[in-house]
Amino acid sequence: MKRYRADFVIADSGTIKDGVVTVEADRIVDIGLGAYDIDLGSVVIMPGLVNAHSHAFQRILRGRTEYLDSAHPDEDFWSWRTLMYQATEDFKPDDLSLVSKMAFLEMATTGITTVGEFHYVHHQPDGTEYADPNELAHRVIQAALDVGLRITLLNVAYHRGGFNRPLVDRQFRFVDRTFTGYLERTKALHGHWGSHPQVDVGFAPHSIRAVPADWLREIARVASQSRQVIHIHACEQREELLQSINEYQKGPISVLDELGILGDRTTLVHATHIDDADAARLARTNTGVCLCPTTEQNLGDGFVPAHVLKTHDVPICVGSDSQIEIDLWQDVRQIEYQQRLLDERRNVLARYVDASASKSAKKLQTADVLWPALHSNGASALGVESGRLTPGKLADFITVDLTHPSMAGTVTDDLISQLIFGVKTQAVKDVFIGGKAIVESGRHPDQDKIIADYHHYVQGR
Repeated sequence: MKRYRADFVIADSGTIKDGVVTVEADRIVDIGLGAYDIDLGSVVIMPGLVNAHSHAFQRILRGRTEYLDSAHPDEDFWSWRTLMYQATEDFKPDDLSLVSKMAFLEMATTGITTVGEFHYVHHQPDGTEYADPNELAHRVIQAALDVGLRITLLNVAYHRGGFNRPLVDRQFRFVDRTFTGYLERTKALHGHWGSHPQVDVGFAPHSIRAVPADWLREIARVASQSRQVIHIHACEQREELLQSINEYQKGPISVLDELGILGDRTTLVHATHIDDADAARLARTNTGVCLCPTTEQNLGDGFVPAHVLKTHDVPICVGSDSQIEIDLWQDVRQIEYQQRLLDERRNVLARYVDASASKSAKKLQTADVLWPALHSNGASALGVESGRLTPGKLADFITVDLTHPSMAGTVTDDLISQLIFGVKTQAVKDVFIGGKAIVESGRHPDQDKIIADYHHYVQGR
């Protein structure tokens, strides 16, 4: 048993000055005041961040797609997708390990303790399976464990190029030819890693354009029986809405509802182009949404629909998605900032604060609305018992350095607001997963080697 003291602890019960978190094995057993074994100093202890949507391999794209081809001036998601496909053409298992480890290291040093890895690079470039069909999934999981992260591997189902659209050559690495093959791979992954305390496996039909109705219906049935989570891209692009109407004569959210995909263990990723009726369906079925504002801005997808989602009290979490920048703190504040730009007002989401639970009925803190998106909502989306500091939960927590310039002048009443709207990732000092420190004083023990290996690989491409 270890007892950690900090200047502040942000627990479920509130913010505790000179608080002590007691950990036994990998769980929190007590939070309060009193004696301690380890003084973490002038820091705030808070729940570890949860990255609910990641494509680790896309870390290799950072900075490499930020140009305009003069012959094709209308850049959008679909032209970016072609460049993304090109990046995977020559990926070998060892390469994927290096790139994934680099992404996961960066996540850890910014305060992320759990990642939902939406994994869809499955096979060899021509679509041929490896000797172990889950070779690449194993590599990604092991990369997360090597860094020390907790991971939910969201195993992607990908079957077609779209409604009445053939596959392109570069999609062959993603594709399962039969549903039985996909299901067997997912069950094998779950069986292999099911007993590991830091690994879980979920279902991830890529999207309604890449997965036909019979697959979606069967995934919903199997996941319901096994109580595994489902994540799916939905309403990211307007083109997807058009494809849905062409195939089903209705929008994606209605289709997913009728096929049984929506539910309390399902998370829709992006949901950029939804309306009030869609959000009402999500609320009725207790379906969550993962927003990825940094990626959505980079790809020109559109504004995140924060106002629509909060009007219907749909749970929101966040993800780093394409790894163009790994900063969940920024992603969360962008949920509010994008809405401010649309409404030309300030503190737009504060109207959704529960006034009865607020410290002051006259001072509704915008940060109180955004706070769960950093951790507890993501943990729920991934089926992980973390994201909150309360007895019985996993001891996944981080410390933020109160002496860092971005946290100077911290005041108890505004602590969460300062974290949401002002903290820099460099202020993350220590990262604990299951009670074990994987980052101390801002550094991971394998940081230099991971960066050097990645640099060597990139220079040799």
